[in-house]
Amino acid sequence: LEKENVRGRDVELANYGRVRGYANAMKKYEGVLAAMRDGKVERQREAREAAIRELAAKDSSLGDPVGAIDAWTAKSRARERHDLVLTWLERGSPMVGQAVNLWRMAEERPKPDLEREDGFRDRDRSRFDQGIVRAQRSVEPASDRTTLRYVVERAVELPADQRVAAIDAALAATGKGSDAERIEAFLDALYAGTSIGDLKARKEMSNQSLEQLAARGDSMLDFVRALAPELAARREFDSAERGAMLKVRPAYLAALEKLANGRLYPDANSTLRFTFGKVTGYSPQDAARYLPQTTLDGVVAKATGEVPFDAPDALLEVAKEPPAAYVDDRLGTVPVDFLSTCDITGGNSGSPTLNGRGEIVGLAFDGNIEGVVSDYLFLNDIVRTISVDATYMRFVMDSVDGAHNLLREMGLPVHAAE
Repeated sequence: LEKENVRGRDVELANYGRVRGYANAMKKYEGVLAAMRDGKVERQREAREAAIRELAAKDSSLGDPVGAIDAWTAKSRARERHDLVLTWLERGSPMVGQAVNLWRMAEERPKPDLEREDGFRDRDRSRFDQGIVRAQRSVEPASDRTTLRYVVERAVELPADQRVAAIDAALAATGKGSDAERIEAFLDALYAGTSIGDLKARKEMSNQSLEQLAARGDSMLDFVRALAPELAARREFDSAERGAMLKVRPAYLAALEKLANGRLYPDANSTLRFTFGKVTGYSPQDAARYLPQTTLDGVVAKATGEVPFDAPDALLEVAKEPPAAYVDDRLGTVPVDFLSTCDITGGNSGSPTLNGRGEIVGLAFDGNIEGVVSDYLFLNDIVRTISVDATYMRFVMDSVDGAHNLLREMGLPVHAAE
């Protein structure tokens, strides 16, 4: 996608959300994998499961939660690469993703409302329609083709017992010799014969039946129609696995609670959570020490004009002489971010960071790269939450963005000249 972006600003804007989203996920899992290389997570999990098995052998009410999870893990791994390709056919191509959603709506609409799957009920219709419109921002056919090609190339590499039948059939139908020739011929026909990229056409499709969609002769809808049985089988498997886990998890957690003598750390399960900690730095490796705060002076020193250090000119200009009200006496400059020993996970970004008096002193927005493994193993000396300092937010609103009305609305003083 980044290579596609060199074609122009419009392409870059269309791909912006995907590039940022993929990069964010990739950065997280690179950090998780790096932290797992020393085997601590594996050893901790093996020890936990051994303890649960031993406890379950003495307490028949727990059943065999570890064995049940192992059984479903084996089933999942048997189809893992096949299902990964199915997932990325939708995620890797916004256009295929839209075609799948339209086909699914036509499948679900004839059912009684309460029997439809989430996302396709009457109450979901407004959000569904908004999604059709919103998706137009990411429709860029050449980039879409590039990422779909990548996914199809992975499909060609699948082992015999995990092939995606619809892709194999589509490639064979081209009559070409090599895999590369078949893939290009398939993509040529797919993108030449579809109107999925047209917003008006998608709106019309959203109200049509399966028969009407099939009658359109749209190449991308026809491809999705061929995929539909495998997509349905995946949904059925996922539903069965989720149902099985609903039975297994209570026993697993009950065993963990007994092993921890009732002191079990709560899961981040979409309910309100408070986590406590202190502002402090950390040492990720020998001879390396990170201080707990970054500053405006540091932003200026790192500015290169290129991502990720492309500080705005307006910020660099006002940094030459920031209003004294935002300068920390001990730092001698404006504070920017700070580290704390609080816990953080995906979905916490934007959470308020409070001091001991309950005052907002920042907003949590990230975790350190060495600490993202905390979803699996919390390492007290390493895991840190990164918060943006409230002083810096006010400084940017005041001196850079000129958001003076917002500051006054919050009862905060304006220090920059208007």
